[in-house]
Amino acid sequence: MVELQFLNQNNNIRFSVEAISLVIASFSCIREVQVNDRFIRDQIQKVNDQRDKFINFCDDSKSLSNKLGNYSEEILSILSIIEENNFTREDLVSYLTNSLLPIAKKNKEESEEYERQIKQIKDNLKEIKNNLSRYSEEISNDEKNIESDTKEEFLSAEKKKKNLKLIRNCVIIAGIVFTGAAGVAAVTGVSAITGYAAAVEFVEVTLGMSELAVEIGIAASAFLTAAGGYGTYETNLSYNEDIKKNDEKIISLNAKLKDERKEFVNVIKMIEKKLEDINTNISDIVIHWVRQVNSLEVNIDKLEKRKLNPNLNKFDTRIISRNANEIKEKAHEYHRIMNLIMNLIK
Repeated sequence: MVELQFLNQNNNIRFSVEAISLVIASFSCIREVQVNDRFIRDQIQKVNDQRDKFINFCDDSKSLSNKLGNYSEEILSILSIIEENNFTREDLVSYLTNSLLPIAKKNKEESEEYERQIKQIKDNLKEIKNNLSRYSEEISNDEKNIESDTKEEFLSAEKKKKNLKLIRNCVIIAGIVFTGAAGVAAVTGVSAITGYAAAVEFVEVTLGMSELAVEIGIAASAFLTAAGGYGTYETNLSYNEDIKKNDEKIISLNAKLKDERKEFVNVIKMIEKKLEDINTNISDIVIHWVRQVNSLEVNIDKLEKRKLNPNLNKFDTRIISRNANEIKEKAHEYHRIMNLIMNLIK
């Protein structure tokens, strides 16, 4: 197994091709999820965005790791010459502080930027997981919180049920008005047309000229026309049948919503597990860059102290040498692992 042990006094951090491969595989698994829920789809897209950022991070950070390895090798080469005393000590120390110190600072700044980027990816994934957890709780409490096409159909059917009942009732009222008008016509000889015109006017005045009011007016007019022509019209029975069919649709959609809720909760659980796997293994990358930054910071501190105190007779190179070796080893192994990963992806 290809792996690298990053050691310090308290921790034994495992960083491997397998770990990063698990991150990529988990991202891919989430990417393949197909679900009829707008909120979950939106969160999946956010995960996909973080995947793209992670891939770019892996590819870009290889270059810096290569630079860190070369930088460390140069420091170790200079330190070796200093310790052997083959050249003037002060000249070589001056080269370390004046030439390699600025490079160390630049490398530290770039390392801090990569540390920031990978931490941000991890935080973003954590936020997505929290969003999904809250949503799972919401739909578990009430399936009508689901953001699916089925929920929209269900709400539309419920609205239609209310409208059908209102239309039926208004048509009944219009029929009563017509009946009254017909009675008056029988006594006075006035045309019943005036009566059903008044009925339509009643609907318009009562409900205003909304889309629903127009629909009711049309239904009332149809009723009154039929009543005027044939003497009877089973409008009430017709609307009751429509209401019954709509109620059956509501029952069916409600059952479908409950099934979707179970499906979506299980999908969220799977995504949450994959996000946990991703963040667990990304943590190793975060720790890698934190340690690279810390090692660079220690060397910068040592070099700066020497620069500020040029009269120091003794220049202790042991800590600088140890940190440079750690940076080099970690950088080379990081570059190798990320290079393998990127080749697998491509």
